[in-house]
Amino acid sequence: MKKRLLISLLCAMMAIMLAACADKNVKTTDTENIADTENVADTENVADTENIADTENITGTEIITDTVNAADTVNTADTENVAEIELTEEAKAMIPLFNAMNNFFVEISNMQNWSDIASVEYDPEDNVQYWSCLARVGAMCGNLYGEPLFTQEDNQYKIGADLMRDFAYACFAGRNQLDTVPIPDSVDSTVYYDYDWDAYFVQAGDAGAVKTIITSFTDNKDGTYVAEVDFVDPSENDKVLQHFTYELVDNEIADMSVFPYAVKNLRRS
Repeated sequence: MKKRLLISLLCAMMAIMLAACADKNVKTTDTENIADTENVADTENVADTENIADTENITGTEIITDTVNAADTVNTADTENVAEIELTEEAKAMIPLFNAMNNFFVEISNMQNWSDIASVEYDPEDNVQYWSCLARVGAMCGNLYGEPLFTQEDNQYKIGADLMRDFAYACFAGRNQLDTVPIPDSVDSTVYYDYDWDAYFVQAGDAGAVKTIITSFTDNKDGTYVAEVDFVDPSENDKVLQHFTYELVDNEIADMSVFPYAVKNLRRS
């Protein structure tokens, strides 16, 4: 009887011990599971953080790149706007002629003493304009040739007939034979021809503190050219007094002239 009781007791104790072990295993497993879950969460958080960091870095790089490119574009554009255009030597050679003609056409459009001129616009058929313009060009451009073709006599310039013919070819491509254009009586105090000297005499004068700037020069590849020109006042920070568009052709006597081109038409704007 005692023996059976002892065996029953032992069995009960063993059952309690097994139950306790099972509970411990469950708790350990739960703890491990919780730890694993936290590790996974931490890993995901770390991954997310790295991803966010990567995204921020990429975004930051893109913004910086765009900024640099935009800055480069602005700088390039600014440089192009302020840079002077490149002109051929032939185009540069026309500046003295443009300056003299600009001076003349601005004056006749603003002064009353040119009432004999039929038009203040370029008109080779207007004899008064024709000779008055040649007189101005001769006075302002004659020094490009110097003596003996160009000399000063008191308050007049003496311009050899061949030199004045050169100016006619350059100024009036469509009417360059000045021998066929009579000098009107109304301008004989401005320009006249002396047979003894075979020369023209024109009034000397001061062109004033003005200058001419070529803003663009286009070669049309067909023997014609277009020059955009500003007539400016340097004393007022190169204020534009008048803009002119010159339509040009090759000068027929370019090999004997300082002007490689001849004016076919002239418009102001």
